[in-house]
Amino acid sequence: MGRSEDTKARRQAKLDALFKGRRFVVKSEVHLSGDEVFRTPLGNLGQHGYLVAQADDPSVLYCVGERLLRLMHDQYDAVDLPLSED
Repeated sequence: MGRSEDTKARRQAKLDALFKGRRFVVKSEVHLSGDEVFRTPLGNLGQHGYLVAQADDPSVLYCVGERLLRLMHDQYDAVDLPLSED
């Protein structure tokens, strides 16, 4: 397995460990400014995203960006997407 495949496999394993078989609820939007950032459960940094809580254990909280939230929804059916304000 090459380096790229190994990296993808590690990322997929981490995603599975975090989200497979779990449900999350969007608690609020997160909008930070200046030097403030949050770190996603995958280690990425962001300023805008969502605070999500595990449905059966609300003490498990993650800040996730839009892409990770969509992945949680599309790949794991782990969260309902918030309604857009179009």
